[in-house]
Order: sequence, then structure tokens, then C-alpha cells
Amino acid sequence: MKNIREVRRILEFPARTKVRWQPLNDMAAMYGVKIEYESHRGLIRLLTLEGKSFREDELVTRNKAGEPVMKINDLTWHEWTELLAECADMIAEMR
Repeated sequence: MKNIREVRRILEFPARTKVRWQPLNDMAAMYGVKIEYESHRGLIRLLTLEGKSFREDELVTRNKAGEPVMKINDLTWHEWTELLAECADMIAEMR
């Protein structure tokens, strides 16, 4: 599965492609994740499609490099894909 994500990332989402809300939301739904974004507060919350929390810290506040995340475009498509895949694994473990 990880190799498939990597191939898709290279073909569909070059490193400099801007992250757009609707395609991101559609991709999140494929992973069983709902993204709530409050632009006025700079909060990104990850929930199940039913709106339930599935991890201790449901807010996305930093990327893997430790840099702050205040808007959806602060993460690349690759970072979003990896994060959503991790979330899908967490949700599957809950069931």
C-alpha cells in the first residue's frame, strides 16, 4: 500500500502543487477521515466520518519537521497522504 501511495503522490501531486480544500476533503473521505478547518482560528481537526475523535490530540498543529501548521496548505500533498493513511490505520484499530 505504501508503494502505491508513493507512485500516486509522484504522478498526481508534485511537491509544489497547492493543496486545495475540496480535493483534500475528497481524499480524506476515501481514508474514512473528516477534516474540519477553522480558518479564523487556524485549527485543523481530524475526526472519523461520523464526527468522532479517534486519537488523543485530534488537532493537527505541527508537521513531522516540527513546523507549525495553521492552514491546510502548510502540509504538502505527500504529508497529507501520509497523515490520512496513519489516521485510517488508527480508525481500523478502533473497530
